[in-house]
Amino acid sequence: MLINVSMANNPGLVAVVRREIIDRVRDKYFVTAFQTFGHQEIPDVSAGDMQISQIKADLVNSDPADLITSFRGDINAVGVDLKETYMDVNVHWHYKSGILSFSGTARVRTNFHDLGMNIVMTKVDDGQFAIPQINVQDMNVNMDRGSFNLDLHCSGCPGFVEDIIRDILKGKLMDTVQNSIRDQVPQQANSIGNEILRNSYPRTFNLYDNIDLATALTSNILVKDDHLEVPLDATFFPKNQGYSRPSDAPEMPHYNPTDPGEMMMFFSSYLVDTLSTTIHSEIQTYDFTILGIQFQASLDPEAGDTDLYFEDGDFIVEAHPKIVSPFWQMGLHLGGSAKLSPSISSGDAQNMLSVTPTVKELKLDELRIVTPGDIYELDSISSYFNLFVQSFLNYFVIPVIPVPKLEVLPLTMKNSELDFHKAYSELGLLFEFS
Repeated sequence: MLINVSMANNPGLVAVVRREIIDRVRDKYFVTAFQTFGHQEIPDVSAGDMQISQIKADLVNSDPADLITSFRGDINAVGVDLKETYMDVNVHWHYKSGILSFSGTARVRTNFHDLGMNIVMTKVDDGQFAIPQINVQDMNVNMDRGSFNLDLHCSGCPGFVEDIIRDILKGKLMDTVQNSIRDQVPQQANSIGNEILRNSYPRTFNLYDNIDLATALTSNILVKDDHLEVPLDATFFPKNQGYSRPSDAPEMPHYNPTDPGEMMMFFSSYLVDTLSTTIHSEIQTYDFTILGIQFQASLDPEAGDTDLYFEDGDFIVEAHPKIVSPFWQMGLHLGGSAKLSPSISSGDAQNMLSVTPTVKELKLDELRIVTPGDIYELDSISSYFNLFVQSFLNYFVIPVIPVPKLEVLPLTMKNSELDFHKAYSELGLLFEFS
């Protein structure tokens, strides 16, 4: 069963992220996150005759499996709960009452009943583009006060002074620590997380030369019961002309529960429509070498329209390419339609995956051989050259398109499945985490 969703600005591409990817992100960044947020400096505490300073709260947990995530569609948030975690609070203290004056250090250790938060998915406009942001809310910090373990260093303290100090350390100090963590961690998470997103989230992706793809959001990332949906603009546009969204994208499915992929991508016909328009806006060229001889493939708008579209089971390209050798001043002028079967290969150290758009069927209706002295028109017998030209395109002309890894999500594709439908296409992906 496919699930359709309508938005104010419909996306041209929707990336679906299942829990397996979330868990891999957790496993990769758990230690780093703990180093960032697990060490908190707490404001000084005054309580009667006692001053407490240099308060440092250190949360202790080294097992990523103790971080439990949940999907909260009702508030569009990912819930995060940390289990089996304890905290050491180290302080310096000074007690002065009349002629009595004592100073020392102490450590309070405690476990948590509950330590968690909700990470709400939001967005912010950044010039022409919208990028994802987060808003951490509902921070729960509930300590197990029955588990307090106090290590007090109080040389020469009378017993009644020790009792006063112990009560303050277990009482007002720990209340302050609890409240400070509840206030500070969301602020720190929002500040650091949103700065990372602002600096690293790609607004555009360069497909080739002067062809860019807008990867900005059309709405907030959507949190569903068992997955996230990332709605992307997916407008192709000429880089030298700048971004402009010509129209809204049609509605399409955003999720397929039967797809086994850890990540799914749904491509709207809008994506290939804008790619067709961009290709047709100016001459597109691609240089390649065969047996040491330099060739150039080009798509010239004056030679004919370029049209890309989906059919059930197929991706169709109608084009009029020229393939020439500048040195020999010889080449082919072609026209016709091709059914493409994109081959998706595993990535490498730099790339998440690579795509090779292999021609699986070719129908020529134009064929001209160009020589320095003449042009030979073979349109009437062009169909006899279908297989030869198809093999030539696959082996020598069509480039491999690498898709680079995201800095914050270094995934490497290990398996994939791609299906074409008339209004959209669906890609299911399995990954390993680099």
